[in-house]
Amino acid sequence: GSEDAGLPPSILSACHEVVSIPSERYSSYNVASAGSIVLYDRLIAPEILELVGAQAARTPAGVALEWAGATLTYATLEGCACALGAWLVAYGASADRVVALELHRSLEQVVGMLGVLLAGGAYLPLDPTWPLERRQFIVADGGCRQLVAQSPHAAELVGSGFDGTV
Repeated sequence: GSEDAGLPPSILSACHEVVSIPSERYSSYNVASAGSIVLYDRLIAPEILELVGAQAARTPAGVALEWAGATLTYATLEGCACALGAWLVAYGASADRVVALELHRSLEQVVGMLGVLLAGGAYLPLDPTWPLERRQFIVADGGCRQLVAQSPHAAELVGSGFDGTV
């Protein structure tokens, strides 16, 4: 339909297939019909990373993100995300790890999400406006050993006992 416009065919196929699965089979369903996208833990990540990388190669100076009067080009977005991803891998991020992202809505938030995906991990978004105790519980419950945060928020969690990598 018209709401499908612009989505890659593999994503559309996977989404349509997931919607048709009886709910009792979700836990045993792993791979979309296209065979290249694993559902519930890797559905969108490969597509996003592939799309950003391809666009960065085509138009490196093109504006990828705009927020509050600031912009990032595709080359800068990809470069920053790759640098963050490499840092996360160096400090233990992997496919079985969850990385806490405590960032306000910003250009950095998008860089953080892409960086975690490039590292192969999953990200757990934390709203910096939530009470500290709630954020502490979520980080502990999620088993997060890495935290990507803007400085004041990092200091707050570290000061409250977070002993992972910031």
